[in-house]
Amino acid sequence: MQPNERTQPLTEADFFSFEPPHTARTPAFPTLQPRDWLNTEPAEASVPTWTPSPGKLNLPPTPPLPGQFASLTPALRHIQGLILSELENNPLKLNTLNVSRREAIVLHLEKLSGHPGPVEGGLRRWLEGPRSSGQDLALQAYFEEVALLVLGQALLLKAWSDRGIRAWSKTDLGQLNWALSNTLRPLVPLDREGWMLSRQNIYSWYNPTVAIQNEIWVALEEWRIRDEGPALMTLLLGTGRQVKVEDSGVQPEGYDSRFLKALWEKSQLFGFDPTPDKSPLKRMKYVFSPTLREGSMVRMGPSTVSWVGLEDSPFLLLSAELVQLWWGPAAPPLWAVGNGLEVHARDQLSLALGSPKPSLVSRISEMEACDISFVLEEKIVRAQNSRTKNVDAHRFREQVEQLPYFKKIRAPGTTLGELQACVALTKLRPGGLLWWAREEPLTQNSGAGVLQFLLERGKLVCEWDYSELQHQLPSRIPAFSRYLYLFIREPRLEARMENRPYRARIRGLVRSHIELPMMLEESLSVLHKNEAHPRIPATGAHWQLEAQRSPSPQRDWVERWPDPTCKEDIRILEKLRAGSLPLASAVMVKPTPQKSADKTADQGWSVHESMYGLWLRTEVSDDGRKLIAEALPRPGNDAHGSGFMILVPDPGWVAPLCRYLQSTEVSLWLDHHAERKNDRWILSDSLVRYIPVPSLLLKLLGAPSAMEEGESIFAMPLPGEWERLAAATDLQPREVREALQLLPNFVQRGQLSIHDAARIHGTLFVRASRTAETMITTQRRLLSVVSPEGRIRWRQLLDILPKNDLAPMTFHPQVNWIGQIPPHIPITRFERVKMPQPGLLFSTELGMNTQALTENSILVDMIWDQIEGLTHPTWSELVNYVKLPRKLEVAEATAKDVLYSHAEQTSRLRDLEELIKTCQLLS
Repeated sequence: MQPNERTQPLTEADFFSFEPPHTARTPAFPTLQPRDWLNTEPAEASVPTWTPSPGKLNLPPTPPLPGQFASLTPALRHIQGLILSELENNPLKLNTLNVSRREAIVLHLEKLSGHPGPVEGGLRRWLEGPRSSGQDLALQAYFEEVALLVLGQALLLKAWSDRGIRAWSKTDLGQLNWALSNTLRPLVPLDREGWMLSRQNIYSWYNPTVAIQNEIWVALEEWRIRDEGPALMTLLLGTGRQVKVEDSGVQPEGYDSRFLKALWEKSQLFGFDPTPDKSPLKRMKYVFSPTLREGSMVRMGPSTVSWVGLEDSPFLLLSAELVQLWWGPAAPPLWAVGNGLEVHARDQLSLALGSPKPSLVSRISEMEACDISFVLEEKIVRAQNSRTKNVDAHRFREQVEQLPYFKKIRAPGTTLGELQACVALTKLRPGGLLWWAREEPLTQNSGAGVLQFLLERGKLVCEWDYSELQHQLPSRIPAFSRYLYLFIREPRLEARMENRPYRARIRGLVRSHIELPMMLEESLSVLHKNEAHPRIPATGAHWQLEAQRSPSPQRDWVERWPDPTCKEDIRILEKLRAGSLPLASAVMVKPTPQKSADKTADQGWSVHESMYGLWLRTEVSDDGRKLIAEALPRPGNDAHGSGFMILVPDPGWVAPLCRYLQSTEVSLWLDHHAERKNDRWILSDSLVRYIPVPSLLLKLLGAPSAMEEGESIFAMPLPGEWERLAAATDLQPREVREALQLLPNFVQRGQLSIHDAARIHGTLFVRASRTAETMITTQRRLLSVVSPEGRIRWRQLLDILPKNDLAPMTFHPQVNWIGQIPPHIPITRFERVKMPQPGLLFSTELGMNTQALTENSILVDMIWDQIEGLTHPTWSELVNYVKLPRKLEVAEATAKDVLYSHAEQTSRLRDLEELIKTCQLLS
């Protein structure tokens, strides 16, 4: 007999006054402190408690695995085999159960198999067959669960007996459910349902035979487990499954305990304090989770919180209760079987007049004052997958159709976890946290209803992307989720809409169990390392971390959820960061002159002839956001608008910098770092100064900041024939581009070094940019005569012809006029007509009109180009404004020459643009 061991059974008075002896081993997770639903003061716990240190999120230490478990394992496995043999030899015993329990067993068997069972016959069809291989495995897995729960209840009674809480006898093994029910009944509040373990369930019908009872008694009687922690029960229930859950159709559930522990530890950084409230209320902190996952979330959490949760699998819920009761009887927590959708917020609370005991589901439905929530979505379930006869998808679809609350939220792509997250968010009090781990990213395909529901009630703090992070850890369950989201319940509209979430991407490799906590610590702390910078780089042993703050506020996320960042974009930004210098390291950045405060009209501005540089501004067009970079305006050509002036030391810098700042690389950089408003980039002085410019480009332009020590500022000639090719950039841009595309072959053969290849790219970029800018400046008038569609703009062309060769439209001999309009009556409508001849119709508001008819369609185009866009001109104004050439053949010949010259110049300009795009400034 062990010391301090009692030989007589405890009385009820002894039970309530008993205090267990102090042990050297600290429990992994002591029993929750019982608390009545309506009381504000927690009840006294009758079991050992673990007290956290003030001001710190203290998680209970995990004890080492019990050393005696290895010696007990063969006996327990033998007993488990005996129970399985008995159940498999007498399966028809299940037919003696009542109807409700038989139906519950059928639903559980369907979940274990992963597919709906036989439509007709119910449980009898499952037992008598015929069954598929998957259904055979499901039935075997169910019998294993029965056997494991029998051993778990016996082990629990043995642990209580060794601690002197309740003496056990061999007769208890014949009525395990009854023994537990009698022990736990005094601690169940009058208005509450008891532990599911002590109630009738789909496992409580089985009582082992006398022979098996003797085997259990012999195996456990000589073993003393008073100092062992609940890890013993977890090992028994976790390692006793002979049928792999993957084979039976059920995927492993939950995540690695270190991942869950990291979430608990980092919750304090976002305002969660697990200790009871120090205000006069002294309330406990509540935690809600629709995915308890065998109690793993509970075991990893602090002992000072009270849990409200659900579990879809009755076996996992009963397993969690066994672990929860390890240290002694206690009041039952608010736990129920379900997936969380059953406890959504009701628009109107039910009165429940006929029942003095509201159900657990109704109590959880009323709960909306939790402090933190957890949703684990390790398996994606969609209702549209019900066509594949997946039982989870089938039941999810049926459940959603029966709940009108979710009809306005759901969409074809909505998952079960997304609706669970919506329910979990409604259970939080203001300031509460929602941790959501899932295997797919949130996208627009999730449905506008779900995204709007989340963002209208909570503030998205950060999205962690672990999809590119690999690990070499041997684990049956995922070591961490592929995606992780953190929401904060925020009732203030302005705070939600102005919030700019973070996005963190982690990629690389976790090679050992030691590196896993290090990686989680680094990634989950990224928001608190340096919030002043939009990009927070960090490196671990074998992984990399990239984080940036959203450039657009949350109000834009409500309308359109941003797509996940492309992996190629991250690589481009990394390369740009590594090979670039800030723009302000080589130039001077100044804001454009502002208009005077005493003048309401926007005053134009320009710079002195001796100043060179760029005018940088943003705009939004049909093609999306754009960064406009153009030369600074000169006196006489004043500019209107705001932005930033980029002052450069030499005019030769202007064209290359303009081309580069309007490149896709800079647009990509701004998408990740610039704040957006109305889908427009908001430029700031600090942002413009830190625009990355490749060091190669600055070096070719002669910037001293890009030069290495001892390097000459004078450009060296290019190697081989490349100097001759670069000189022909303005005349033969296409041939130069074709030669540039073959440059990698010379590098592979060793004929050119990588440094020479980069210098060739940069030199051609600078020369092509300057040539293109010169062409646009000198040929601006020619390019303006022809539209982008290749059509002559007759108004601009007629301005080129001598004025003596032009005549008013009413005097042209090939135009016939029908009707008359007084000279001072405004014309309100212009319209092309085809009958009786091609021409134009001019009409006034009073109905007076005149027609210009001609057999030459070119004359119609000339008149239409000149009057298009005019607003209510009078007839006299129109006659003085519209001119036509006296000799039409001269105008046609001029137009042909202009079109030919325009095609030649635009072709050269297009080739130069393609050459500029081919040049790579980043090696």
